[in-house]
Amino acid sequence: MGFKASEMNDNNKTKQQLIRELAAMRQQVAQIEALEARRRQRDDVLRENESRYGKIAKYTPDLIWTMDLSGRITYVNNAVKRIHGWTIDECLNLTIQDLVSPQQAALYTAIIEEELKKATEPQYDRNTIHSFESEDLRKDGSTFLAEITATFLWSDDGKPVGIIGITRDITESRRMAAALRQSEEKYRLIAENSGELITVTDMNLRFTYISPSITRTHGYTVEEAMNMAVEDFVTPGSMQTLLKVLEEELNLEAAGNSDPRRVRVLEVEEYKKDGTVIWLESSISGLRGKDNNIVGILTVNRDITKRKQAQEASRKAEQRLTDVINFLPDATFVIDASKRVQMWNLAMEELTGVRADAILGRTDYEYSIPFYGGKRPMLVDLLAEEPRNIEKYYPGHKRQGDSIIAEFFAPAVKNEGAYIWGIAKPLYDDGGHMTGAIESLRITTERRNAEDLIHRQKKEIEASALTMAATLRKLETANQEYGHANARLEEAQRQMTATNAKLRQSEEKFSKAFHLGPVIITISTLADGKYVEVSDYFVRLTGYTKDEIIGHTALDLGIWAYQEDREKVTRILESGGRVVEEELLFQSKSRKLYKMIFSAERVLIDETPHLVSVAIDITERRQVEEALRQSEGRYRTIIEQMEDGYFESDLAGNFTFVNEAESRILGYSRDELIGMNNRQYQDEANVDKLYQLFRQVYTTGEPIRSLDVEIIRKNGTKGFHEVSVSLIRNAEGRPIGFRGISRDVTDRRRAEEEKRSLEDRLNRAEKMEVLGRLAGGVAHDLNNILGALSGYSELLLMEIPEKQKARGHVEKIMRSTEKGAAIIQDLLTLARRGVTTSDVINLNQVVSGFLKTPVFENIRANHPLVIFKTDCQEELLNIKGSPVHLEKTLMNLVSNAAESIAGNGEVTIQTENRYLDSAVRGYDEVKEGDYVILIVSDTGMGIPAENREKIFEPFYTRKTMGRSGTGLGLAIVWGTVKDLNGYIDVQTEVGAGTAFTLYFPVTREELIAPQQKEPIERYMGSGESILVIDDIAEQRDVASGLLKKLGYQVHTVSSGEQAVEYLKDHKADILVLDMIMVPGMDGLETYQRILDINSQQKAILVSGFAETNRVREAQRLGAGAYVKKPYVMEKIGLAVRDELNR
Repeated sequence: MGFKASEMNDNNKTKQQLIRELAAMRQQVAQIEALEARRRQRDDVLRENESRYGKIAKYTPDLIWTMDLSGRITYVNNAVKRIHGWTIDECLNLTIQDLVSPQQAALYTAIIEEELKKATEPQYDRNTIHSFESEDLRKDGSTFLAEITATFLWSDDGKPVGIIGITRDITESRRMAAALRQSEEKYRLIAENSGELITVTDMNLRFTYISPSITRTHGYTVEEAMNMAVEDFVTPGSMQTLLKVLEEELNLEAAGNSDPRRVRVLEVEEYKKDGTVIWLESSISGLRGKDNNIVGILTVNRDITKRKQAQEASRKAEQRLTDVINFLPDATFVIDASKRVQMWNLAMEELTGVRADAILGRTDYEYSIPFYGGKRPMLVDLLAEEPRNIEKYYPGHKRQGDSIIAEFFAPAVKNEGAYIWGIAKPLYDDGGHMTGAIESLRITTERRNAEDLIHRQKKEIEASALTMAATLRKLETANQEYGHANARLEEAQRQMTATNAKLRQSEEKFSKAFHLGPVIITISTLADGKYVEVSDYFVRLTGYTKDEIIGHTALDLGIWAYQEDREKVTRILESGGRVVEEELLFQSKSRKLYKMIFSAERVLIDETPHLVSVAIDITERRQVEEALRQSEGRYRTIIEQMEDGYFESDLAGNFTFVNEAESRILGYSRDELIGMNNRQYQDEANVDKLYQLFRQVYTTGEPIRSLDVEIIRKNGTKGFHEVSVSLIRNAEGRPIGFRGISRDVTDRRRAEEEKRSLEDRLNRAEKMEVLGRLAGGVAHDLNNILGALSGYSELLLMEIPEKQKARGHVEKIMRSTEKGAAIIQDLLTLARRGVTTSDVINLNQVVSGFLKTPVFENIRANHPLVIFKTDCQEELLNIKGSPVHLEKTLMNLVSNAAESIAGNGEVTIQTENRYLDSAVRGYDEVKEGDYVILIVSDTGMGIPAENREKIFEPFYTRKTMGRSGTGLGLAIVWGTVKDLNGYIDVQTEVGAGTAFTLYFPVTREELIAPQQKEPIERYMGSGESILVIDDIAEQRDVASGLLKKLGYQVHTVSSGEQAVEYLKDHKADILVLDMIMVPGMDGLETYQRILDINSQQKAILVSGFAETNRVREAQRLGAGAYVKKPYVMEKIGLAVRDELNR
């Protein structure tokens, strides 16, 4: 104790020494007593802390636990039951492996081992805290996501002996965060793939988001557009409208009358980058912040330029129709497909006494009231009905085509009633769909005697009596049902009472189980509200030190953000109640605001009333919820306003959600689509295509954008969707389904197909034109050579007597030149320069004439197993064309058809009249109109797909060249049909045969009797002078020789320039002028220069080609007939003679 007893017996001690030692002993005793007092004080503090922290552990909703280093649980608080499902006693028999997943248990072991190694190092910080997320187990085997905070427990000698930790269930917060991500993904998917332009602006109309569609709609990149203002896009007039709508909405907001779900739809005119103007349909809605105030503007824009243009065209057309109908003498009105009155002419106003402005736009049979005094069907309402249904309203009616005619009595007309004759007819759009109906009415008599009136009234009274009786019966039935309903209501009320009792019991259990919330825990005295203990989280969140907090009140520290919240809590507690999960706003030392779920209850600590309060910081959760709400709000607004379809499906492809547009595109209702699989609206090939698409998205996790798939709508029609698809994942990141956007691109695909078809036809036409020009050039040169041969041969025949042997040789030369001329005619037909005649002909006569030719007999002889049939319509209309070329066309088609048949088979020749009321697309596009059709069909081998585009090309043939064809046959057919402004269609199937259908425009002109050969005296000359102008010497010699034989004086020159010089000093009664001369002036320019010398100069025109615009221009200037080479005496003689006589 600090001194020895033997020292007191020391005899050598003096009294003073004893006194001093006694004083020292007393001092040591006092020190010992002070140390004992401090020990007892520490024990009291320890007991108080144990009591206090026991209360905290009891009331906190977080799980507090300890375990030894082997993983055995040594302590848990009450929260273990709520979080894990175990009782405290059950849990104390468990290890950490029983509370976490196997993977997590291995992680725990690794962390503990690593930390134990570090803990042996001198510099190790004993206050180290570890935080991580863990997959924990509940008693029932289910898992949940937990946030773990843990640290070591240490012995007095500085060794780790266990672990203390806090577990918080964060499953819900992670789910909300995942939901926010999903919502944002949906928003991005929609915004980036939607055909609509989506923009977000702040309240100063500055863009905060613009979707990529801006490039398609306006021509700007997103980056360019983000640096622009709304007024840079919108025209001044539309900007005023937009600002007016914004002002109206802000005024409603200020007055507290706004509807957060309101969407304003405007039609806005905007500028594109190139300066052109487009129309957009803008669906505008407000974006709201956490205080529910408008903080931005969401706009979904749809390009409606084409619709506006169509509306304007329709408006003009309707105005023209209105003007016409208004001036009809008969009373006339028009309704649309929804039975809404669209037109009501002046005669209708006079008949009914109802002005147009009072009835236009009305529906629901209101237009019948002026006639019947009540609503009932008019004739226009019954056009689609069966005759028996029409007869109920209009006895004795008649059908005339698609019109209804009836005479009926209209009791309300002219106040006295009148008999009226009426006719109604449906109206159709270009696609043949009924868009409305028109009805015209005329009063036929104003008489009706009183007997008829009385009779009708009697019938009406009888009908009313029957109606009254039926009504009474219904009332009796309703009375009985009312009694049954009362009984059901009483039973429902009994059930409601029982349900309410169960509900109250459930609410009471819930309140007891979850009456306190987690995280922030404080203990304060009830008397003065001073804090006696607070959790570390409270210190960190508020920013105060613990010394600044303890001994002070929440009011001292400014913890309450709103005084009314403090007063509310105080009232509750003073009344003896407890505060349970009140959502309140607190603030930190730096005045940062926190949203809290606050719970408080009175407790006794050391027999002294205290207040234990628990608060959960939900600031971040509320921010996430608000972000999710805004995101979902944008998502819902966009998804319901967008024109594109949006869908979500499970992993099996069954729809779980669709928007209205998807429903409209597929033709099913939303209810029908939910649960439907794509197998129900796709064929097998497209089902597999879509399956591969979804499989790729599932396998790679990457979205796929803009893939075209074919669908079948509910009505059976087919269409094309452009689909973009991405994965839907749950909070754990596992795929649970798909979401996507589908855009109806049917019209675009059809337009692309039509464009390709047009390009194919254009390419064919251009190819035929090029080949034709080549063939035409060759034919021109050959024609000049053959012209010389033919002309000289004809001159020789005139000089050789009939019976000389040499005459026979010359005649053979003439026949050979005629065959050569026929080949040249084929080339010129191919060049579309060879159809020189356009006679009125009947195609049946061409067919019958061909069947009598040796050529057809030869075809039949070469194909004895083929049966040739004809099916020619009687009273066939006439066409204009060349009989020679049409017969050659028929010959080529029949010859090809016969050669396509290897054994037995049939070739059929058909003719018929046909009217097309709309264009028909096939190999060629056939315009609407009246046609005479020639069809040559066979049962042969058909034409393979790879050859179909080449069959009309010159010299293309699958036959042996020079033996069974020249390769010009079908090219001649093409050229002939095109020269006659006709069209060709080809239908073929390999192994089944081919049908060529030729469409020739009808003419209303009558057939002309064939002309007889003219006698030579008719075109002999009388010594008149002729100047022959031709650049080919042989042609000049032939023309000169023939004309001299006919008695003319002939001079020749080789160019237009020589002709002009000659005529300056000489005269010619007539010119024979070649239209094509190279080099130098052509025929037209030569004639124009000659007219400057002699304005009355006569001329005939010659050429190896068909008549051209330059020929017609020369004839307009005064030239005479056009004669096609080669020169034939009769043709040139008649032309010269007729022009001289004119």
